[in-house]
Amino acid sequence: MGGERAAALERVGCSSLRNLGDRNMTAKLFEAALGITSPWYIKDVDFDAAQKSLTITVDFVAGSRFAVPGIEAPTRPTTP
Repeated sequence: MGGERAAALERVGCSSLRNLGDRNMTAKLFEAALGITSPWYIKDVDFDAAQKSLTITVDFVAGSRFAVPGIEAPTRPTTP
């Protein structure tokens, strides 16, 4: 069945989920489905039909603070 889905996406020119429409909407959909909340967010979603792979890149807002029992430390800025 996965091959059929990939073939269907290829037929409509959607080898990447970024081509399915509003990129922000796609990110929000995956954030909701995976339960990802601020400061985390979906940075990128890429579907490769030929490789039958879905890559979801999760990132966080630079400067966010994460709870560590007894310690509160700022994060380092992310690098591209």
